[in-house]
Amino acid sequence: MKIVFDSSADLRGLTKSSSSCAPLKIITAEKEYVDNDSLDIGGMVEDLLHYKGKSSTSCPNPEDWLSAFGDAREIFCITITGTLSGSYNAACVAKNLYIERHPDAQICVINSLSTGPEMKLIIEKLQEWMEGGLHF
Repeated sequence: MKIVFDSSADLRGLTKSSSSCAPLKIITAEKEYVDNDSLDIGGMVEDLLHYKGKSSTSCPNPEDWLSAFGDAREIFCITITGTLSGSYNAACVAKNLYIERHPDAQICVINSLSTGPEMKLIIEKLQEWMEGGLHF
């Protein structure tokens, strides 16, 4: 069983092999900042303080989610609230693509209706249940 979430959960550096993260992005005309473990947050903040152009954000796309799913057969996927981002919709598209390729897989996509710490609570509860032997 695998737990997959977008980077709004703010679980930077989580090293459990049973989880993975699909990154959100900040995009300028000069650079794309991918919210993953290699992001230099201080450098990004400094760059953006001096940047005078337009910027935008991007949720994980379906391919980002598929990459995060890996080859797991049982997946819980937790996203930032669907009212703030397209992350939930992209994860649902990825779920359907994944099921087409792996018909025996089970995926539950959860719209957290929140972000950050509340997503972390959902993820911690799922991990607790997994470690306790609860099946999908």
